[in-house]
Amino acid sequence: MSMQALIWSQCRSQFTQRDLHRLGNYSPHSPLRVIALVDYDAFYAQCETVRLNLDPAQPLARLCPNIVLQHVATWREGESSWAYRSDAADPAMMKRDKAALDPYRIQSRKSLQIILNHLPPAPLQRIEKASVDEVFLDLSAQVHSILLSQYPQLATILTWDADHLVDFPADTHHPHQFDWDDITLNIGAQIIRELRKELLGRLHFTCSAGIAHNKSLAKLGAGCKKPNRQTVIRARAGRMLAALGGRNGLNLFRLIRGIYRSEVILRTDPQSMLTQKTFVPPLADINQASSWYVRFALKISITGCSRRPTTLVVHHHIRGRFGPTISKQCTIPPQVEIDEETIFSLAMRNLKAAADEVTPAWHA
Repeated sequence: MSMQALIWSQCRSQFTQRDLHRLGNYSPHSPLRVIALVDYDAFYAQCETVRLNLDPAQPLARLCPNIVLQHVATWREGESSWAYRSDAADPAMMKRDKAALDPYRIQSRKSLQIILNHLPPAPLQRIEKASVDEVFLDLSAQVHSILLSQYPQLATILTWDADHLVDFPADTHHPHQFDWDDITLNIGAQIIRELRKELLGRLHFTCSAGIAHNKSLAKLGAGCKKPNRQTVIRARAGRMLAALGGRNGLNLFRLIRGIYRSEVILRTDPQSMLTQKTFVPPLADINQASSWYVRFALKISITGCSRRPTTLVVHHHIRGRFGPTISKQCTIPPQVEIDEETIFSLAMRNLKAAADEVTPAWHA
């Protein structure tokens, strides 16, 4: 039986063989495409809960009269590595410390590797690392493969028992009527459910997920039923939201029907590396910044990236994070080895160039 021949309650499918073919090619034009967002619940808190072997049912922090700053790993002035320190909340030490996100990046990389290994190899996987705790997955090609292997034995009853479903409007078709777009989302939901189960079993991290026909709806779904739930947003659900007028109404009308063709870009490595610190009170002169730039350069050099960086940018915030900013950048020569000394030299050169433009800022 062809794609056009799927019949439920005497209704003919609205989809064609061309739609099926596009699904297998990751085409953003296929109305059958399946996009998921896996979003870890309170990721930093979960990392600390697992590290400290705490009961996940208990809150990590509680408000009380004697509350102190939470203990996190830090980079410390004069030291060459980050660490968890017993005196991290000491006001005197806080002036010498910079919060280290390295423990969370390490766990993020572990979880990404689990996702890579859980899904079938390329070309049946397309993953876009959106942030340290969010990953977009284009499941279209994998769903296409499963669809072809399971049909015609595909069950005529879809099981949504483990998923939260956004309801159809009251005036739409029978609630149990489905088409091929519902089937592809159902298969995608099963894939994500098993993936979340493996992440919980191996790393003890819970995560929420959204499954839809585009990235925007997947993002909305992931935040719909937190924590530790997944939400499926079908194409026909939520059409009543399109009552908004003007261009916003038109955009939303298209969005909720899956007519939003933003692609999941194959990306598992970071696009850039950032290190920063806000000084309170402000630094008195550029020599004080130099000691911190040594640590910045070390941190970036050991963090590393599978691709060679080509540009280094320095942002000088003149009066705090929300004040005026001077930015300077330079190209990293291809023949130069990228190490701690190179990064420090280029960064200080850019900082001096920025400081020369706003010399009084050092005394602001």
